[in-house]
Amino acid sequence: MGSLNKHIIRVGIIGCGEITQVAHIPTLGFLSDLFQITYLCDVSNGALKLCRNKVIGPAPKTTRDANELCSSSDVDLVMVANSDAFHVPHIKLGLRNDKIVFVEKPMALTLKEADEIIELEKQSLGKLMVGYMRRYSAGFIDAIKEIGSLDRICYARVRDIVGPNSVFVTQSGTFPKTFSDYTPEDSKELSTRTDELLEQALTKELDIPVTPASALQWRHLGSLGSHDLSAMREALGMPTSILGASLCSTSGPPFWSALFQYPLFAVSYESGIDGVPRFDASIEVFGENKTVKVVFDTPYVKGLPTNMHIREKLEDGTYRESVIRRTYEDAYTLEMKELYAFAALGKPAKTTAVDARQDLEIFGMIMKAGQAGLTRDYAVRDCSLSQEGPLCVSGLGRMSLYDDYDELSMEDRFADALCGCIQDPSLTVPYMAMLQPMNDFDKQGSSVQLTCSMVARVERPCPAKATSMFVHRGTSTSGDRYLFLVPDGFGSGAVFGVLHPLLGRVKDMSIYALNSPFIMKKPDPDQPPSIEKLATIYLAEIKRW
Repeated sequence: MGSLNKHIIRVGIIGCGEITQVAHIPTLGFLSDLFQITYLCDVSNGALKLCRNKVIGPAPKTTRDANELCSSSDVDLVMVANSDAFHVPHIKLGLRNDKIVFVEKPMALTLKEADEIIELEKQSLGKLMVGYMRRYSAGFIDAIKEIGSLDRICYARVRDIVGPNSVFVTQSGTFPKTFSDYTPEDSKELSTRTDELLEQALTKELDIPVTPASALQWRHLGSLGSHDLSAMREALGMPTSILGASLCSTSGPPFWSALFQYPLFAVSYESGIDGVPRFDASIEVFGENKTVKVVFDTPYVKGLPTNMHIREKLEDGTYRESVIRRTYEDAYTLEMKELYAFAALGKPAKTTAVDARQDLEIFGMIMKAGQAGLTRDYAVRDCSLSQEGPLCVSGLGRMSLYDDYDELSMEDRFADALCGCIQDPSLTVPYMAMLQPMNDFDKQGSSVQLTCSMVARVERPCPAKATSMFVHRGTSTSGDRYLFLVPDGFGSGAVFGVLHPLLGRVKDMSIYALNSPFIMKKPDPDQPPSIEKLATIYLAEIKRW
């Protein structure tokens, strides 16, 4: 590590693109009593020239070679702010030269490279801090303390839906410019490395094929998603599991969402980019008598505060709503102050390489959950229950059907037999219900049109395991009765997350889960009942309802 001046840390910046022009050069310039930019590196000569002229103080040296910057005795701290595909190679260059390294998120795009950084940092005299600026904003830190005061957390929401970044950048007052004076070799290197990273992250680490859609989603998680999910982790910890996810599409504006499970509560996460020029980002945590919400604004317009909103019931039953703004000092400025304390004063950073690796774990959870839904190949459309073929309903919730039972082989075998009824072409309705009207119970033989867009029809074969849901429309003695099959893993959540909207459209509708009565029957694993017998049992249970 280079010798640090008692007051000024010399910074070399790799990457002279938008974030450097809009945030880092201005912020470091305003903090000129703490930092001095001494070196700039980029593959664009135009960007180097522009940024060199923007630096406050002595003109920095410029280079196209990152190794030259990292090995320079004029650099104490290497700031990596270029394309995320090259974050890891340049982090490694900095650490191998025993420099302090600051890297913009995402630190890495693969678990493999994240682990390599963690190991290299242990061997280096340098150290690494990852740039999650939201986590250094005053409003967020205040919200963390307020969340910690809650007696319990009942639910939380994480939201980040924003308009085009260009809207905020062009109004930032920093007048950034883009350049395209790259060599063909530089462009090819970026393309090749990006492809290699996607292959490693998706195919090798998650067993997900690289497609335009999966690649797009992974990049969005690394860019916009890392802001929210990193802050979510600090506020609430790591989720224990994921209940479901919807991934973005390559057609139209990208939107994605997920539902995370924590030990005692769930967290919904929704994000997307559209054409509306607004910045709607927040984390909201619901306690029993208090709700805490931290609201983020665009970081590209300097001086916009991060506010905390509190809604609570007081001891006398009074409702109080408060908006707390501790400072107008923006997140990037506060982050750079923490960077100085980290580099010059030895203060530990909370945004470490080990911490950043957890983002990749959550990205993987989202991708696998979303991919699981996509591979079912549902053809989502309005459909009638009188059409042929089993109907499957997908939802965001999940409930284990077998938590209370020890002999899982029995239940598994029984579930397989039940699904076998559905897949046996020799059996007809109402055996295991092909989702036509149950004529045994529906005197008029009418059917219900389900117009909810989240109801989907699939071709045979059915999922290997499925949850049965019985829907009754009408009075206790009459009405229409229908049987749904919900793919295993989407039990009660499918009822309330998907079928529940129908309650507002169809009068007198009730929904029942029929799994437990069957499981309790405990069939003999050595002499499983015939399909015909199972179907008879099944119908008997429906009649019981």
